Amino acid sequence: MKPASTALQNYLNGLGPSSPALFADLITFALYGGQFLRFSMAQFPLSPPANSFQPPDASGNGASINYAASSAPLSFPLGPLFSRLKTSVKIGLDPDRAQLSIFPHPPGDASPDLVGTLSWQDAALLGFFNGAAVEVDRLFMPAVGDYSLGSFVLHLGRVGQIKIGRSKIDMEIPNLLVLLTGQYPRRLFQPQCTWAFGDSHCTYNRSLNAESVASNKAQSALSIGVRSLLATPSTLYNFGTISAASGANNGFSRTISSASPGSPGTIVVTVPFPYPIDAGDLFTLLPGCDHTIATCDTVFDNEANFGGFPYIPPPEAAV
Repeated sequence: MKPASTALQNYLNGLGPSSPALFADLITFALYGGQFLRFSMAQFPLSPPANSFQPPDASGNGASINYAASSAPLSFPLGPLFSRLKTSVKIGLDPDRAQLSIFPHPPGDASPDLVGTLSWQDAALLGFFNGAAVEVDRLFMPAVGDYSLGSFVLHLGRVGQIKIGRSKIDMEIPNLLVLLTGQYPRRLFQPQCTWAFGDSHCTYNRSLNAESVASNKAQSALSIGVRSLLATPSTLYNFGTISAASGANNGFSRTISSASPGSPGTIVVTVPFPYPIDAGDLFTLLPGCDHTIATCDTVFDNEANFGGFPYIPPPEAAV
């Protein structure tokens, strides 16, 4: 049973057998890089206030990712065409699954559907939706634009398998119970460190090696040219994070594949930023780690918190 506000329960209980109920589904994509894509799945755009979404329960759980204790409206414009969400609900630890089909208008259309400057197909191919959270909120309204009844979370999950076609994208969206299906031990005995760089086990403060850089030209690619990049040692920012601090991409982050220091310097990211980069746009770099004991010791002086087992022999020499 889905939780709902008292006002919504009273409204639904008061509907007669022939009384129509007006509702709209609102879909939100929370991308891994920090971007939110919100769309109305109805025939009209909607702007419900943030406090009309499902609030947390008494234990602080179950809130909509759109909920905030504010009456500030959230914009849900019309976007690509979405199929009606097909869900399967199970009892127990098997994850509920939802199927979503998206029919975006192509870039050559008079009103194309884009993710930043990319088509939906290109964005999916480049991994924009990998690991993204997807939430569908159902909003009941006595009249269009009346948000007094609030909404509830119809489905919340993470993007799983994606099938990309010329005119359609199919997404499988299992709910978060899918995280319990992974078969892996609590600790892995391997030479490389098993901690996430900078987490509570690693304890290293990545901001100690933060560096601010500025773009040296207008560009939009995997390779970003910057005016000057120090990076000592030269591999400091490999596997690190680059976050836009100004410009159209402000607030978005990407993983660094490699960085070449110099004046100018070059930063290669695994996935391009969604919007073009202008000359002078500012970025903040945080270091990365290759999870070897040599890097942990010589670069970050953090060997005491190393989470690997460097003296385990390789499988070829274990017998």
